[in-house]
Amino acid sequence: IPYNHNYELLIQDRRGHKPPPWGFFGGGIEEGESPLEAVIRETEEELTYSLTEKDIVFLDTFERITEKRNQIISWVYTWDFRNQNLSDFTLCEGSGMEFMPLEKVYQLFKYADNIAMLDAFKQKFHL
Repeated sequence: IPYNHNYELLIQDRRGHKPPPWGFFGGGIEEGESPLEAVIRETEEELTYSLTEKDIVFLDTFERITEKRNQIISWVYTWDFRNQNLSDFTLCEGSGMEFMPLEKVYQLFKYADNIAMLDAFKQKFHL
């Protein structure tokens, strides 16, 4: 979960790409890859931005079972984009992106695991 100097979160506009309409950037872990390595690779693939391990802070792990009884495990990390603007990134997936206040993100996100991720972010930074 990238954030800026106002603790606004960088959220992906997925409308016309894949549901839900708004979401976090991220993706799957490839074979032989650690969750941390996946964050670095996915950030490069989706935003053409190079992170290093020292840029990233682990938040928590979340599990959920889908309607089709598949288990989804999410390793959630955050990083500080305080010195970056949207123009510093090239969007490669989705319809757009936006830094949004935490309160607005809570309104847009409906899935319980996404709400839990927002709660973990809020707790981490005492917001």
